[in-house]
Amino acid sequence: MLKFILLSCWLVLIQGQAYAVSVEWVCPLGSSSASSVEVSLDSNAKLQFVPDILSDSLKRKQSSSEVSACAEVFQKNIVREVSKFKEQECPASKHDFCFTAISYVETKVQEKIKMTLGKKTFGSKARAPELSPEDYLIEKIAKKEISPEKLSQTFTYNQTTFKVSDFDKVVGQNIENVFMSLNRNDAKQYVQNYMAAKSDVLNTTRESPKRTEVLNNLNQMFGYIYGDKGPDELAKMLECKPEDDLKPIEEIIHRVESINKKANCQALDPGEHKVFQQLNTNYYATGDYLLKRKSDGNYQAILNVKFKTGSGKLSTQEMMNRAKGCLETASPFMKGPNGELMELIALTPEEINALPKGQRPKENVISIESPDFGTNAASYAEDVGCATITHEMLHLLGLCDEYEENRAKYGDMWNCRVVTKAPSIMRELSAFDQAVPKTNSCDCGFLPCSSVMKSSNEDIKTLYTRQNALSVIDYRFRAQYCTTKNLPSTRSITDPAKSILLKGNAERSFVVESRGVVSQQGAPQYNIERYDISCTCPADDTECLQKKTTILKQVMNPKSMSSCPNGTKPIDAKISKRVATPQMQNNILTFTSDAQIESLLQPNHFYKILEGTCPGRSAGYQECADFAYKNNKSSSCNVPAKCRDDKYYLGVPQ
Repeated sequence: MLKFILLSCWLVLIQGQAYAVSVEWVCPLGSSSASSVEVSLDSNAKLQFVPDILSDSLKRKQSSSEVSACAEVFQKNIVREVSKFKEQECPASKHDFCFTAISYVETKVQEKIKMTLGKKTFGSKARAPELSPEDYLIEKIAKKEISPEKLSQTFTYNQTTFKVSDFDKVVGQNIENVFMSLNRNDAKQYVQNYMAAKSDVLNTTRESPKRTEVLNNLNQMFGYIYGDKGPDELAKMLECKPEDDLKPIEEIIHRVESINKKANCQALDPGEHKVFQQLNTNYYATGDYLLKRKSDGNYQAILNVKFKTGSGKLSTQEMMNRAKGCLETASPFMKGPNGELMELIALTPEEINALPKGQRPKENVISIESPDFGTNAASYAEDVGCATITHEMLHLLGLCDEYEENRAKYGDMWNCRVVTKAPSIMRELSAFDQAVPKTNSCDCGFLPCSSVMKSSNEDIKTLYTRQNALSVIDYRFRAQYCTTKNLPSTRSITDPAKSILLKGNAERSFVVESRGVVSQQGAPQYNIERYDISCTCPADDTECLQKKTTILKQVMNPKSMSSCPNGTKPIDAKISKRVATPQMQNNILTFTSDAQIESLLQPNHFYKILEGTCPGRSAGYQECADFAYKNNKSSSCNVPAKCRDDKYYLGVPQ
């Protein structure tokens, strides 16, 4: 008689397959030869025997009754040894069997044997155990048909509908795998969703096995988020005294349920809308605004703004008109990564009340202060300009500051903030002028402007109003990586219309000639000042090399200046009809600046406005912006290294 004798159990890695439990047997009983069967679950959660010992035994023409009897012993041994393995190894292992119920393994062993030997031959009296709903869920997770991350996902078993969150044991078994795929913000959201689903258990202090299991799961989840402080943070939350951005359980449950009802995380289709609400649990997580998707696929972000009188003299109506005008100017340059537009709109409370009830975001109250006041999202100096208004309105949509805070009155209050490098309105206000083209009017009654613009030399007029290398290569980069060499001034140059000339380009270095028009004594009363700028990036300095690529793109196609050139006085700069070439009339030079950057926003800014606190494409932004208003006074910043990378934080394309 063939008999399987289990000698040992260990993990081996089959190339291209999952981990397997290896089982040795002697066939027939008393034989000195031993073989090995590797038992595993494939990607479809089906049991595999390698080699297929049952089929091999039949091929050797052993009697089916003999093989069937041995198979029953084999089944018991597998179940026993897998049970032993789960008890001893699963706390530190990610073996497929660790996430599989024993009843499921037993059922699959019987199915495998019956499929090979035939139902009539094997187990005619045996009855396969019926799967419980919990085991059924485990099978679906093993087959990747249900994600344990989606607690609210439903499934039907024996004509009864269940949710993933109904099975705390299964949730607990999958916490490690789930949290490995989540960033910190998503992990917090997962915890809040779980607490909301378990509100009936957590709202009572009566001890029960179910409450114990829920608290054990929460303790494990808090450990992943807060490390050693996890148990303390969980205790504070349950005692309604949390110190972090998780609020007492009653508020968490209320907030999560409210968000799930009013603004789910599905992307908007054309014609749809959602209202975002600022979270009491995290002031900077998102704002109060209405997001609408128009029929053309573009978006509108609508803010409910109420200006009130402070120390300033400007009327609330005048400030509202200014704000509306500034946002109207900025909106064509609030571009997403795929060219979609975000129209920013500020409406008064009266205008908001005229909208349907489901489209009314909460008020954002902003005071009007004296000119010397430091403008912020809740208070505007009365002389505030469009760049600042746009920046502060974006705060109300959930975007955070990205500049280095060096104002004395703030000290090191926010020294954990990640300072970005990519241009955006949230990093520097000058981005507004770089993105929004405007027509400049300049007093040209001075040298060299008057002599240049009165000449018939069109090349010199073009060169005069173009950016030179000092504009293209910012001073930080020049100071760190570049040297400058003066060249003789002359009007006889190659490519006379070019304000920047590329002279050399190597893997880690480049040389450009910068040109600018200056005045001089004697006709024609102007000359061309020149100097070489040589820049070299150190080996492995990827940030420098990325900046080098950007600079050379601008060198090859320099833009028109964003403001009046040397030898003029600014008169006006406004959005108006584009002037094709520099013109002068009555000693007034008029020309239109070119956009230096394509959008006021980086990709993840755009996605953050679309998603609020929802997990999605703005995950990197949500994780890194979390440090914008923190300091290291009570604990170290612990900013992840990846947040220093604008590609991760802002979604900046390489």
